[in-house]
Amino acid sequence: MLNQGFEVTLSGDPIRKKNLTWNVKAVFSINDNKVTSLGEFDFLSGATFADRKMPAVGESLGTWYMRGWAGVNPKNGRPLWYTDSTQTATTSDYSKAEPYYQGNSIPRYIGGLTNTLTYRNFSLSFLLDYKGGYKVYDTWGTYYDAEDAEIESNGGTKASFTDRWSPENPNARYPKYNVAKDLVSDIVGSSKPSTRFLYNADFIRLRNFQLGYTLPKKIVKNLKLTNFTFYVKGTNLWTFLFDRDLQFDPESMDNQIPNKSLKENIQWKGTGYYNLTQPVMRYYGMGINVTF
Repeated sequence: MLNQGFEVTLSGDPIRKKNLTWNVKAVFSINDNKVTSLGEFDFLSGATFADRKMPAVGESLGTWYMRGWAGVNPKNGRPLWYTDSTQTATTSDYSKAEPYYQGNSIPRYIGGLTNTLTYRNFSLSFLLDYKGGYKVYDTWGTYYDAEDAEIESNGGTKASFTDRWSPENPNARYPKYNVAKDLVSDIVGSSKPSTRFLYNADFIRLRNFQLGYTLPKKIVKNLKLTNFTFYVKGTNLWTFLFDRDLQFDPESMDNQIPNKSLKENIQWKGTGYYNLTQPVMRYYGMGINVTF
């Protein structure tokens, strides 16, 4: 396996005056991971529809491997998959769609932007995080976005009810409801693993935010202190998702789903799986820094 990349850090002071300062620091990195040899393992041998990752020479260790979702047939509401990686033809028969590599589960791009501002006795600092160039898979989408009885017992997303195919809504996002009962289930298989449940995980997050006020030196001196600062802060206050269809936190990963194509008793666990995992916590707080 080969891991390589580079990181760039830039910092400066756009404003530096007596009562006002502004410092900016930006960090950006690109990370590449490639498998150079598989040794004795034949990962493709015995692979099943449940396999979602498939290591290959020249690909990242966390590369997704599954069928490509092509949407819904507007004529009859049946699900469609691309027949192969060329994405030039589609089929409603899951078994006739070939799986192919669908992108990485490991972030290729990581960045951060820190801003620190001070004005007289006030201070403000915040950190914006960025991760990009990767995808995450919703393992529970097969239940709450299903077309059969699963949605009745497990519930579903709002869109799975409001944007369902019907003769009046032929360009819907979701296939015809109960299609697995109306047709042969093993031919349709709309909820089987495919890029239907694979999402772009790129995001920007307000990781840290802090606003503070330091008492004037004269007051601090009268209190027989060296410094007195009051502050309010927060963590993970805001997140922007590049994929509007992503319905969960891209950082709330389970990382415990094995790839069943490996030899018996050998399981490879990788990143990128969402399994109703608790999202990253949002935190609010306040505090006082006192120096005697």
